[in-house]
Amino acid sequence: QRVDGANTHAADLGHALALLYALRLWRATGPLPPFWRRPVGGLAAAVVFAWVNAVLVRSLHHWSGTPMWLEGALRSDTVQMALTILWTLLALATMLWATRKAGPAVARAVWLAGAGLLAVVVLKLFFVDLASLDTLRRTVTFLGVGVLMLVIGYVSPLPPAAPAREARP
Repeated sequence: QRVDGANTHAADLGHALALLYALRLWRATGPLPPFWRRPVGGLAAAVVFAWVNAVLVRSLHHWSGTPMWLEGALRSDTVQMALTILWTLLALATMLWATRKAGPAVARAVWLAGAGLLAVVVLKLFFVDLASLDTLRRTVTFLGVGVLMLVIGYVSPLPPAAPAREARP
């Protein structure tokens, strides 16, 4: 049973608008206290990550007939291949943002979060994709991730550590 594409895209648009509204409210209320910055940033990143994965699975369901989450999407070769490449692209975007736009205080932590996601991708390649994907999808996945990792290594080096604060006498 296929889901009506107009409904799924309207839900995705509604989620994106809610996310933009939450970002606007956050900016209007001023900066968060330092204690809350990391937990709120981590929670926001996790919500965006889950939302992007859901958009991908719904789009694959609509356009290529793959199962939805509860109907066995994780057993679909196409979904597994797409998730691996999506996660690598998200790691690239995170690491690139960390080296280009993030302030020196958070750049290294954000870059390391992207590297952690890349480590998860490599583990997924060897433990899930290598075991379950057919030859063509496995080849496309490995080549795609390999090329993206080369791009990451070229355009996004590890940012320097934040300078240590000197202790006052």
